[in-house]
Amino acid sequence: MPQHLGKKTFWLFVLNNSRIAFIFLIITIISLIVPSFIQFPISSYMNIAAIGAIILFLISLLIGYIAARLKYVNFTFILDNDAFKIKHGILSVEETAIPYRQIQSVDIKQTLFNRLIGVSQLVILTAGRGDDPLKGESEAEFPLIDNDLTRSLQEQLLKKSEIEEVTVEPEKNN
Repeated sequence: MPQHLGKKTFWLFVLNNSRIAFIFLIITIISLIVPSFIQFPISSYMNIAAIGAIILFLISLLIGYIAARLKYVNFTFILDNDAFKIKHGILSVEETAIPYRQIQSVDIKQTLFNRLIGVSQLVILTAGRGDDPLKGESEAEFPLIDNDLTRSLQEQLLKKSEIEEVTVEPEKNN
């Protein structure tokens, strides 16, 4: 069953997709503050600018929310029997399958800010699948996800990758 990234990740997607909305919010605030300081004829036009900026803020916020919702809903992953499968994208969908036997490490990246809000990034290093033949490894990076989910995924992936590497069939004596 496909899993999603967690509630905090959704709100981070909303913030990331609403950057333009916050620019309009700043313009709105400036448009509302400036007329109180100057008594020129231009101050009456500042109210019109403020109303326009509020409308643009709300429209961009709505568009950012819808885009974040689509990104969140379309980013799924599955811990299958043989591979870790990641599917993401809105217009062009990308599906990645990482066989457990190729996983070399599963790392967690976290900045101070990430720790404060309770999110982290999962980085999966694999062998032999990189685009650069000199490098010899590639990585799959998740967006920021909830700490509990990150730790759980790390534990499950390490467990499954070790099982794949350690499983040895006994030799048959004929």
